[in-house]
Amino acid sequence: LHCFSIMNKKEETVMKKQIVVNDKIILRAASPDVYQEKHEAVVRSRDHLLPWLPWVYYYDSHGAEGMKEYQEAKAKEFENDENYAFDIFYDGEFAGCIEIMHISDKNRNCELGYWLDVAKAGKGIMTQVVQIVTELAYRELFMHLVIIRAAQKNQRSCSVARRCGYELDAVLPERLLLETEWHNECVFSKVRYKK
Repeated sequence: LHCFSIMNKKEETVMKKQIVVNDKIILRAASPDVYQEKHEAVVRSRDHLLPWLPWVYYYDSHGAEGMKEYQEAKAKEFENDENYAFDIFYDGEFAGCIEIMHISDKNRNCELGYWLDVAKAGKGIMTQVVQIVTELAYRELFMHLVIIRAAQKNQRSCSVARRCGYELDAVLPERLLLETEWHNECVFSKVRYKK
């Protein structure tokens, strides 16, 4: 009965399209309206994001139009309650994105993926955003467990997970092929109600 009531609540939930984190940071549902700014941020941050995020290579060949198509797809997923991608704005400027993805209603868990414009790094933006979005996953999607995955050598991403109270569950050897090198993958998780 308890499980049934939770499922009904989730079906009735409408994810907010805008979330105010504080007076500087706002999250907005991914939209084609900002594809140009997002593409410019990816180009500017290319060396910062590689090799950890291989999708960056896609925009070398597909450019801004590829980003527009991506934003359209993410907006549709948001509307269909499949995945929830948010663009991050800092002082009114595009700063990066975070996504609630791989949602399992059966097991009440999901994953977070995120990246930040190199021009906005070092301001504590992503730590604040991950904390808020983790709580959103618990409260709005009734998740029990939230997972973050990152290459072990991706110290920035791993540090965000640790600062937000995620625990390292496992280091999976040579799980990720990034460029031409195999990397260990760190799996972090945070349980809503820890015993």
